[in-house]
Amino acid sequence: MKILAGIITIAGIVVLAFLILDNKAEQRKVQQVAAEDEKKTQSLEYIEMEELENQDKEKQKELKAKANGNQDILITVDGIDKSLYTTVYPGVAGLESRGTFILKDGIAPGERPEDISREEFDDLVVNGWNYAYSVSMQEDNNLENWTALLDAAIGHWNECGIGTPDVYVCSATQYQEAMDVVLQERVFGVWKIIL
Repeated sequence: MKILAGIITIAGIVVLAFLILDNKAEQRKVQQVAAEDEKKTQSLEYIEMEELENQDKEKQKELKAKANGNQDILITVDGIDKSLYTTVYPGVAGLESRGTFILKDGIAPGERPEDISREEFDDLVVNGWNYAYSVSMQEDNNLENWTALLDAAIGHWNECGIGTPDVYVCSATQYQEAMDVVLQERVFGVWKIIL
């Protein structure tokens, strides 16, 4: 009986030792897999692959939006008042679309309490919204005066960290062909919208 008890005890110890060693081997294997995964996520190849996957997702989203007929829309507002962010932005976002809003006469976001803040402006831009510039032509329709106002507005917007967009918006009554040259000299794209 003592021999049988000794054999059972030895067998139990062997099984217990095996389980402990197997557990340690499993832990090492888990650590090794985790280390390999970390190396992969830190590798340039993995980062590039992840970036391509994100670009692909964005492109798929764009294609889906086009297939559904969703397009950017031009939102013409008298300025950048709070309703742009509190009402229009959520409404258009619900349609899975984006818009373009107009910065007018050198007024930058956050400068007046009735306008959107700089943070709200940045949020709109980060979420795919575009913006355009517009500078009112004075009653005399003098191109030189308008150019000086445009330059002052661009300078102010640049001081505020707002880059020059590709789009300039003006009314049909304000538009003069000579404005095209002025706009192109100031890095505006060829695209202009005449309302």
